[in-house]
Amino acid sequence: MVKVNKKYKDRLFRMVFHEKEALLALYNAVSGSSFTDPDEVEIVTLDDVIYMGTKNDAAFLIDDILNLYEHQSTQNPNMPLRGVFYMADEYRRYIDKYRLNVYGNSLIRLPLPQYYVFYNGLKEEPDRTELKISDAYSKKYPDLVPCLEFKATMLNINIGHNQELMEHCQKLKEYAQFVDEVRKRLDEGARLEDAADGAVNSCIEKGILAEFLITHRAEVNEVVLTEYDEQFHIACEKEESRQEGLEEGMKALVETCAELGIPKAGIIQKLQEKFALSHESAEKYAEEWMPVKKAGLTQSGESQTLTEYDSQFHISCEKEDSRQEGIRQVREQGIKALIEAYAELDIPRARIAEKVAEKFSLSKDTSEKYMETWFQEGRH
Repeated sequence: MVKVNKKYKDRLFRMVFHEKEALLALYNAVSGSSFTDPDEVEIVTLDDVIYMGTKNDAAFLIDDILNLYEHQSTQNPNMPLRGVFYMADEYRRYIDKYRLNVYGNSLIRLPLPQYYVFYNGLKEEPDRTELKISDAYSKKYPDLVPCLEFKATMLNINIGHNQELMEHCQKLKEYAQFVDEVRKRLDEGARLEDAADGAVNSCIEKGILAEFLITHRAEVNEVVLTEYDEQFHIACEKEESRQEGLEEGMKALVETCAELGIPKAGIIQKLQEKFALSHESAEKYAEEWMPVKKAGLTQSGESQTLTEYDSQFHISCEKEDSRQEGIRQVREQGIKALIEAYAELDIPRARIAEKVAEKFSLSKDTSEKYMETWFQEGRH
């Protein structure tokens, strides 16, 4: 019987595929193999490996292949890095179990690693995506070949995707259908509790995961509520961080333009252009952030009081994963707006690069990268 661990969040995917028979069927569908004996599957999921309070979904050995299967409801480009950590723990456990000597003269034979991510988020993704840890490596040394590569294959398991895979694994197909039933009810305005319960009833009637849902109805309802609450929380945090980053960029633009002597009407126009605001919204932000006293320009074209505001424009790069992408996007929007504003006022290129680095706590190389992307000589 499946039991929900109260200490850590179990997930529906993990519950559905926790038995050897289900894992074997999924493995056959993914790999194109035709194993029939569930006893050939050795489940090696590490119960003490937790990420953000959630257990990893499934790890198992079959035919000398070490498989790691994870479910994701959000697109996460860092899955290869997570996979490296997990596989390292698996191999450490494997070596300890068989008392292998990593310091000996004989080559240790290890099972071949395979890592699949089953994605069913709302963002549209292709049927199959290959994520590589090398994509995250520094591009500073293009001629050097990394000594470590690790790949995660992401499979889209939403309805309408990977249909051949679904036809070869009935339980995966029915899992996707159940998730779709929940989402349809949420889209129609149902409360989460009602959507979950209604999806369970409907799927039982249609024979979709029927035996599983009848047996584990209470646990399924609890897990669905937990998963969707978590997704809603992450979505809210992303939106909050997006708005936070957007306002940082607008504030930087308003104060910089004011320091450069641009009149209020010009600042409002810049806000409308750079951030797609209505006139009313742009005017409100301009009034909120324009300094009471504007400093004049020096002969070099920079404000005498520009450094007074430097600390206000630092955006932390250490925010949690669920917030980083939204902040990065709006931060770059603010950087682009400032580069263009300086360029339109004929501030020297080198000075713009220096100020962008100061305003946004960037390295010289990173600032120069943004300059190459967005600075245009002779722009007016």
